[in-house]
Amino acid sequence: GGTNFGFMNGAEGDATHYSPWITSYDYDSPISEGGELTDKYYSIREFISKYKNVTLPQPPVADDPVSYGKVGLEYYGNVLNEYQESFESYTLPQPVTMEFVNQSYGYIAYEATFETKECKENFTTTFNLSIQDEGHFYLNSKLIALLDRKSSNVTFQKDCSLATQLIQIVIGNMGRINYQYRAASGDSIYNHEFRGILHFQALEEITPWRLTPLSFIDFKYNSLNRSKFSQDNIPQYCFYKGELPKETASQKDTYVYIELPYFHKGIAFINDFNLGRYWPVEGPQKSLYVPGVLFNTNSTNYITIFETAHCTADKVYVNFLNVPNIG
Repeated sequence: GGTNFGFMNGAEGDATHYSPWITSYDYDSPISEGGELTDKYYSIREFISKYKNVTLPQPPVADDPVSYGKVGLEYYGNVLNEYQESFESYTLPQPVTMEFVNQSYGYIAYEATFETKECKENFTTTFNLSIQDEGHFYLNSKLIALLDRKSSNVTFQKDCSLATQLIQIVIGNMGRINYQYRAASGDSIYNHEFRGILHFQALEEITPWRLTPLSFIDFKYNSLNRSKFSQDNIPQYCFYKGELPKETASQKDTYVYIELPYFHKGIAFINDFNLGRYWPVEGPQKSLYVPGVLFNTNSTNYITIFETAHCTADKVYVNFLNVPNIG
């Protein structure tokens, strides 16, 4: 196997559990995805030559991967506060799944307001919802709850000083289960592979809803504008961007390390190409494979990060090295 670029990582699971897979499957292969010959290759070659009276040709020589070292990235804004208008949105009477708006992968943002009624100090409100696969629930731009497949209730206090309350919910598809499963009833797991908000119930009348698919299918790094970090902005779902000068880049493979303390969870792009997910806390993968053909040698190269867990005003870094770390 090798790297599943973009959102093609997949997942394993059934009716009772769900576990997304990592981006790379480059384990125990005779030839790595970068073209390096492994110990397994030479063992196979030795085994063949022992039982076949043939002269084996010399193996091809792969180009050595290259190290570019550290590349600094700067904050380029939050998708909910600054870039939501850049994506196509839908206005619907109630929240629906990704598939209902013709979206298969990525993230989806939900937004709605409701009037502040019967608001008292220490009085709580509870929403009942179920989602797939994980996300964040915000009230008036403040994080209220982390959501996952096991979430059912979100309880919060309204801001009584406001005439209306703003709800924002972002849900991410962490990977689709990609093998057939059937329950004892004969039901297929694929009949339940919807993503986003599956169910939402509240005592208040909340309508309409604005839905914004963040699929990144036509993502363009040059559409991002340098932004000033604000403590008032939502501290998740933000962009960072950095440059690798054309004089530095070659069309040789490399591996980019996207690690703590700078990055926690998200996706990475070289120019407009989605390399896949990073999640260093969970691992085991700590680097993403970057094929050399993705680099421009006649123009500046851009590395863009979409960080979904923890945004900071500090300058952050990725590291391009010539050896992978996939755990």
